[in-house]
Amino acid sequence: MERGKVMVEGRNLSKEFNGNVVLKDVSIQCVQGEGLALAGENGAGKSTLMNIISGGLSPSAGTILIGCFIVGYNLKKGCFFCV
Repeated sequence: MERGKVMVEGRNLSKEFNGNVVLKDVSIQCVQGEGLALAGENGAGKSTLMNIISGGLSPSAGTILIGCFIVGYNLKKGCFFCV
């Protein structure tokens, strides 16, 4: 298996719900062939981050890249699109 290729990346992700900031300027890379753990206290934003990366939520700010494509999320249609 090829190692070192960034498969999914979140850059400077932030999320607010009704003015409550739950993620602020978070960046993460998922690299092919490497393990990844996400740890933190209850309410730290772990599930929110995974929901943003998987497309369940849209970020308030930041960029998601899958492979070499910048990805956006269309709230009205409920789907990803490549920019």
